[in-house]
Amino acid sequence: EKNIKVKSVQTALVGKEFARFTSSPTYMLNCALGVVLLIIAGIIIVVKADKITEIIMENSFIEPYVGLIAIGLLCMSSSMNLISAPSVSLEGRNIWIVQSLPVRTLDILKAKLILHFVVVAPATVFASVCFVIALGRDVLTSAMMVVIPLCYVFLFDLFGLFLNLKSPNLNWTSEIVPIKQGMSVFLAMFGDMGFTIALVVLFFLLRKLITPVAYYFIMLLIIISSSLLLILWIKGKGVELFRKCSAS
Repeated sequence: EKNIKVKSVQTALVGKEFARFTSSPTYMLNCALGVVLLIIAGIIIVVKADKITEIIMENSFIEPYVGLIAIGLLCMSSSMNLISAPSVSLEGRNIWIVQSLPVRTLDILKAKLILHFVVVAPATVFASVCFVIALGRDVLTSAMMVVIPLCYVFLFDLFGLFLNLKSPNLNWTSEIVPIKQGMSVFLAMFGDMGFTIALVVLFFLLRKLITPVAYYFIMLLIIISSSLLLILWIKGKGVELFRKCSAS
């Protein structure tokens, strides 16, 4: 007799996604390089904290905007992770297997989102905490330096899956094609960066009307609202598109 370890459906699906991710150096290198960069950035800013403080003191005009600059850098770094963007395409011609499983389609899509978030979120939190320690901001700014980048990770986790559901490529012969040449990966990469730049531009347009502290809440509102819209789309149209995916 042997004891059998029972897993929930969601755990099993997430395990499948992790196995796919960790078995492919190409997938990890091209779609999760930002994780390494976040960790390195966090370490560097702690090591160079005194130098950074000196630069801020010498350029006092940037003092009110240090928190926003840090948040922008953290968001930009996290946007270099594109794990969810090719996740549907990587099912390839075997997508019918996962489609035929006696599980909810939404659970399959949630597993792809969980993979991205679980891989990227810890590195983002680590880098955020390092920035908080090194920059020594007030409590609210410090909290926002952790919360906003984390919400940002979730938003672009959803965005990557959204793009791949809209334009999956299931007829590849080498995984390099959906990972490095896929339209969804390309759009996710530049969409993430473009969104960050748009938030920066929006602040400069509003800087005479609002304080940096007030803008933290505007950023959160924009990010959370966008995330909710993507969640609703994935639960509706996204599930329908995944069911219709087939390799010809």
